[in-house]
Amino acid sequence: MNDFTSIVRKAAAKAQLTPSPKLLKETWSVLVGEELAAKTEPLSLNEGVLEVAIPESWEGQTKKIAKRIKQDVSAFFPSVKSVSCVADANPKRLKLTDAEAALDSTEEPSVDDSLEATLQRIERLMLKRDLQNK
Repeated sequence: MNDFTSIVRKAAAKAQLTPSPKLLKETWSVLVGEELAAKTEPLSLNEGVLEVAIPESWEGQTKKIAKRIKQDVSAFFPSVKSVSCVADANPKRLKLTDAEAALDSTEEPSVDDSLEATLQRIERLMLKRDLQNK
């Protein structure tokens, strides 16, 4: 894990952010890794329970997969308390409809804004550290 990812994880965890559905979908490959993201998809997050679609062929491994996803996602978002895996014949990346995107942006504007502000602070701190090290 590179320094930037480590810093982002710590900052997000400290901020206790609850990710919006849009943020989860957009950052899924960063959260769980490219390989797992290619075969899974976040479906919903309600009261700390993240529901994830997985291939039907993985149905016997749901506990193992849920544990891995929880560990990966909760490193960024501790508000994710558990993961529930749902077997799907063909899980694929869902794209938000315009209505969902509009609803998502009106429901939780502070979540994405807070994350963006945190990332900007991190970038400023890293730049300051780099300038001091020169």
